[in-house]
Amino acid sequence: MSRVVLVLSGGGAKALAHAGAFRALEQAALVPSHIVATSMGAVVGAALAAGMPFDQVRRRAMGIRRKDVAPFDPLVLIMGLFARSLFPASALRRAITRIVPKTRFEYLRIPLTVTVTDLDSGELLLLGGPERRGRDIELSDALYASCALPLYFPPLEADGRRLGDGGLRAVLPLAPALSLEPNADLFVAVHVGPGFDERPMTNGDDPQPPDAPPLPPGPRGFRASFAPMAKRCGS
Repeated sequence: MSRVVLVLSGGGAKALAHAGAFRALEQAALVPSHIVATSMGAVVGAALAAGMPFDQVRRRAMGIRRKDVAPFDPLVLIMGLFARSLFPASALRRAITRIVPKTRFEYLRIPLTVTVTDLDSGELLLLGGPERRGRDIELSDALYASCALPLYFPPLEADGRRLGDGGLRAVLPLAPALSLEPNADLFVAVHVGPGFDERPMTNGDDPQPPDAPPLPPGPRGFRASFAPMAKRCGS
C-alpha cells in the first residue's frame, strides 16, 4: 500500500495515544506518507513526523505537568476581564518545544498538515503539508496556534489573522485530509476525544462532527477511537 494518510484528532493529554497508533501502523508496515492533525494531535504528529521514536515521544510528553502548560499567574487575577488570556503563550510554547525539537516544516521526514482556526472569520486553515501552505510560518508557530484555545491562551497573530485552536472547527480533520489526498490508498483516523463541534458520547457511541464526511468504502478507510483507553491511562 503506497499512500497511507494518518489523521490525528485533538484531545489534550489524551493525544499521547496517537504515538501508540503510529507505532502500530509501523509494525503493520503501513508507515504514513502524510499526517493531517490538529491541536495536541498536531504536536504529537510533528514529533512522529520528525522521526522521533515512540518511547522518546512518550517520555517527553509524560514529563510535562499541568503547571508547565498552565502556570498560575497572579497578574491575571489583578487584571480580571482585561487579561488577554488565563495563561501565557510562553508556557505552551515551552511545552511544545520539549516534545517537538524541530522548528520548521521542511525538517520533518513525513509531510505534516496542521489545521488552525481563523478566530475572526471562523475559517479552517491548513498549514504545512506536501505543498507547504503558509510558507512563511514556522512549525513551532503553527503548532502553537493549533493548540491556542481562546481565553486560555492568546492567539497567534500572523498575516493580519488571529489564529487559534484547530479543534474549534474540526477536532478530527478528516474532511481536509480527504480533500488533500483524493488518491490515497488508506486513511487511518485516530480520535481520542470529543470536541466543541460534536455531540456527547451516549451508550458508547463514537461522536461524529456534524460535517464529517463518511469514510471511504472498502479497505481505504479506517477509524480508531482511543478515548476510553487514553482516559484510563491518564487517570
